[in-house]
Amino acid sequence: KKINFRPTRIINKDLEQMAFEEFHSLDNGSGSIESVQVRKALSRLGFSTLSEDQLFNLIENNDWDNSGDIDYQEFLHVVMDCNELLGFNEDVTLSSFVSLGGNPNQTGTISTAKLKQLIHDLRIPISIEKLIKQYDTDASGYVDFAEFSAMLADE
Repeated sequence: KKINFRPTRIINKDLEQMAFEEFHSLDNGSGSIESVQVRKALSRLGFSTLSEDQLFNLIENNDWDNSGDIDYQEFLHVVMDCNELLGFNEDVTLSSFVSLGGNPNQTGTISTAKLKQLIHDLRIPISIEKLIKQYDTDASGYVDFAEFSAMLADE
């Protein structure tokens, strides 16, 4: 058996809980899921834009025992890799800021109420209230581009 040491990594607790539930909903009691099920689970977790090559590489890099199946710890690392791969992107951040009411030149503000509603509607697994409290330090109900970017980078 190949043992692959992986450094400790931090994952958003909401995403970790969703990953746990998703994995166990697909596990038939064997303690692992097949690669086809990994695609299904990742899609349900919001990582539906992965290419087949990306998915193959994620599974290959995280199938530490080369069993062809993914156990929960391996799956959790696949999810973390997906989050890093598809997560924070500056162009997407600016586009998102503008679509929520900010300006393309990174000025203006966006409503935290609108942001909360969007996160809720899209079922994005982040603790938005906690982030807003942390980054909207004046409790104005609005965040500027720097605060918005910091929030997204934090998650």
